[in-house]
Amino acid sequence: MEKCIKDIKEYFSTKNLSNEQKPDLIIVNNDYILEKMSEGQKILRSNKTMKEGSYIGYSKTQTDFVGDRSLLTLLVKIQTYGNIFT
Repeated sequence: MEKCIKDIKEYFSTKNLSNEQKPDLIIVNNDYILEKMSEGQKILRSNKTMKEGSYIGYSKTQTDFVGDRSLLTLLVKIQTYGNIFT
């Protein structure tokens, strides 16, 4: 998972993409997900600081909720865009 995050960072650095152009969620073989941190800085339980636009990973070995988290993120995005365009 860390290699995937490193490869994504490298790809984005060569493509010069804005934060809005980067995907919010990347699902890898339904084994783990990479989720983009939203607005502002976040401090995780491990006291690690994540800045806006960085990716945090969740794997099936860490949690049983990889599929649930993916679905929840998708539903929140659908509702958010639905509220904007109505």
